[in-house]
Amino acid sequence: MSEIESKILEFIAADEYAAANPEINESNVFSVSTLAWDWKRQVEYKCKAGNHARAEVNYDMFRGKAIHEYLQRRFEREGWIAEFKLSKYLDDVKVGDKRVMIIGHVDLYHPDTGVIVELKSSQWSDKISESYVIQAGTYAYILHEMGLRVTNVHVIKINSKLTRYTLSDSDVTRAYHEIVTRAALAADNITKCLNSPKLDDYANE
Repeated sequence: MSEIESKILEFIAADEYAAANPEINESNVFSVSTLAWDWKRQVEYKCKAGNHARAEVNYDMFRGKAIHEYLQRRFEREGWIAEFKLSKYLDDVKVGDKRVMIIGHVDLYHPDTGVIVELKSSQWSDKISESYVIQAGTYAYILHEMGLRVTNVHVIKINSKLTRYTLSDSDVTRAYHEIVTRAALAADNITKCLNSPKLDDYANE
């Protein structure tokens, strides 16, 4: 393999998320997007893998990331904020004696209009999944709690066509409460695994 090929693979496989957000490797810091997808995966990241890093080259993920970055650069020229970072401590959810903090990044947020856009892409389906709604709704809920303007929340799926879902106020509230429930499940199992060497002893619900 040539040097340039090695460099391309290095760029594709690089876990820039963990590098930019080192706190994600703490046992009590959870990713909103991971919880929205599957809380058991959050447990695996903390207990089985030991950290958030991904070892394999995931070309589908790279394709999605490239689409995100292309669109975000364009929107930033028009006053949007890309990868708006947010976080929130959950008072009643703990790993051991440490409160759980959930973190996430809004794909696109316009501070003047209060519009949130969560971008998704897929070669296989144009369906807006429940996990997307939970993720976007949680972001909207936290931004509102931060005192920032939130007017409309959209999930836009990019496939051979564009599919949009606009969240209602009830979607937003339901999404946040679902994330808290999933965080509590993950926290309980992570607390167990800190005292157990076997993955089978937790994440079995």
